[in-house]
Amino acid sequence: MKNDREMLQALLDDKTLVGNHGNEWILSKDGFIVHNAFDKRYPDCTSVKIKQKTIKINGFDVPEPMLEALNNGEAYYVVEVQVPVKHKIEWEGDQRDFEWLRLGLLHSTKEGAELHREALLSFTRRDENE
Repeated sequence: MKNDREMLQALLDDKTLVGNHGNEWILSKDGFIVHNAFDKRYPDCTSVKIKQKTIKINGFDVPEPMLEALNNGEAYYVVEVQVPVKHKIEWEGDQRDFEWLRLGLLHSTKEGAELHREALLSFTRRDENE
């Protein structure tokens, strides 16, 4: 999170937070991680962020696709079932960007887009032994 005010607002909005403790993101329980992020006696707790929501696709927990338009120049990854996710794309606000957004195919991370792709392919992928 960018600042303490943003973190407190997330708590007030009843968001689920996760904290980076060492190199591992762990779920904040009863504000423990948030408290440690404010308290400088806990240098291992370096940051806090809102836990990303997920959706279920054929049994896969997939990060929720982006729901709002980005600012020009911001990066995203698009789910394309015919090819693996290779690189990020910069938002230009053109028809293509808005169509992919409308279809729910945009992710903020490559890993999220790859998992979404795998979940979609699981509906039609054949077992190699068939």
